[in-house]
Amino acid sequence: MLRAQRWSDIRDLRARITGLESDAVQQEDLAAQREGMGKGKHDIVSKALLGMGSVGAVKFHVEAAKYRAEAARLREQLAQLESQNVAGASPVAAQP
Repeated sequence: MLRAQRWSDIRDLRARITGLESDAVQQEDLAAQREGMGKGKHDIVSKALLGMGSVGAVKFHVEAAKYRAEAARLREQLAQLESQNVAGASPVAAQP
């Protein structure tokens, strides 16, 4: 029963990590879009958009970093669970 719960937890953590990494990539894409606003153009409006885009992109970079930090924390939990799972399945660990 405990082993089945661990496997369920492992699957859940893997799914959450994948979701967080996907969210981080999406935030970085949004930041890149903001940073690219007005690039290559030299009129006043484009220069203003470029400046605003760079400032606005910071928010997306910060969010991406938060998602990656959370994913790293969950990867540590996953490693612990997986090592417990391997130790629990070892015949040496089962001996008194």
